[in-house]
Amino acid sequence: MTETKFTHRPEIQELIPEFWTSYLQVPLYRSLVAMEAANVKLEPFLRKGQTVDYPYIDIPSARKYTPNEGFSDADGKTPTEEGYKGAFQLVTGDSDKVTVDECFGVPIYIDQVEELQNNYSLVNEIGERAGFRLRNEIDKMVLANTVKGTEFQFGDIDETSILRFLVAAKAKLAGDDVEDGDLIAIVDPIVAAYIELKFASSGFSVADATLRNGFAGTAAGFNIFVSNNLPDSEYGEGKVLYVGRRGMIALVMQTEPRMSITPTEDLIGIKMKPYTLFGTGVPTFDAKRFLAAHVAPKDLQTVDSE
Repeated sequence: MTETKFTHRPEIQELIPEFWTSYLQVPLYRSLVAMEAANVKLEPFLRKGQTVDYPYIDIPSARKYTPNEGFSDADGKTPTEEGYKGAFQLVTGDSDKVTVDECFGVPIYIDQVEELQNNYSLVNEIGERAGFRLRNEIDKMVLANTVKGTEFQFGDIDETSILRFLVAAKAKLAGDDVEDGDLIAIVDPIVAAYIELKFASSGFSVADATLRNGFAGTAAGFNIFVSNNLPDSEYGEGKVLYVGRRGMIALVMQTEPRMSITPTEDLIGIKMKPYTLFGTGVPTFDAKRFLAAHVAPKDLQTVDSE
């Protein structure tokens, strides 16, 4: 007996929400700065109001060891000295919770269902544009947490001072005992242009950074990401830049963006609502491991008239 295989007719295929997943997910994932810069947890099923744990431990301090005696205590006394309080420290842990409380969608109305039939370019464009729109909202919410880092006011910045800014930021992080390695800086396009002027010979390029989750290259020991979605600085017309360890902002998000499709009452068109559900925050311990760097690009400075 010949096996009969059934396939969806083109005009029906586009009405199946799952059909749209890849068209939404690819542009969202390839351009989302938060996918590279945040501590991301992807969950297949989320509901609004759900909480997700981000556990952490208190790191014990280092103690001096003396051969044949042992470790010193918090006051530096060895086990043979009077008043020795013991060296071993209880490791304690806690957990911060991130609440899934953000839901964004892109409501779309298609006037003629026939316009989607066998029209790959239209399907692809709808998915791509909706994915980018969702990207912007997620990045805005994630990067709004930048202000929760250690405040670092640098002041005026341009192509002549950009290297000094990066070196000063790294020195500040070291002074705060932030571990070296895997350091990133998320900057706005103007600051990125200054970095490009300074480090172009090293392969730094803002071109096509959007298609690489905002990654533009390395400079002064930092992986540089570019975003239009950084928060405004309260001290001027510049932005608050994220400078520090990667992944200090938490993001919990649906593994796949969803699509809701409903017909209109007259059955001529359809309403499409691509959406995603997520939550973001900064765990207590991680807030000490990045800087909220306030800078003022000189091109944005206003000059008071005399």
